[in-house]
Amino acid sequence: MTTLTKLLIAAALAAASWNAYAALGPENVLIVANASDATSVRIAREYAVLRQVPAGNLVMLRNVPAGTTISLKDFRSTILSPILTEMRARRLTRQIGCIAYSSGFPYAVDVSAAMAGRQFPRYITQPA
Repeated sequence: MTTLTKLLIAAALAAASWNAYAALGPENVLIVANASDATSVRIAREYAVLRQVPAGNLVMLRNVPAGTTISLKDFRSTILSPILTEMRARRLTRQIGCIAYSSGFPYAVDVSAAMAGRQFPRYITQPA
């Protein structure tokens, strides 16, 4: 076997193992639903079934603020912090690579208070 052949085989094996490592499986997805919104819950449950996401990876959040825009402070306290708390309680922090939100959540975060006195990078619009 030539050196070039060996290098090509090694590169192919490395690429194959990287793809296997980088791919997200159903166990790597956390689905978050707004417990007060029947449509949000229905969508989240259907998505979990279709994608074979384990039932333990479905989080129902309560007290989700209404509206389309939320402040960064409120996002952190009412959405992000409860999600991270649930992930820790369920021992999922090391396996979750993606958080999928169902409907019934604000879809814009007002980051202006956090960015006060700083210039927004080109890739961040307000609201984010």
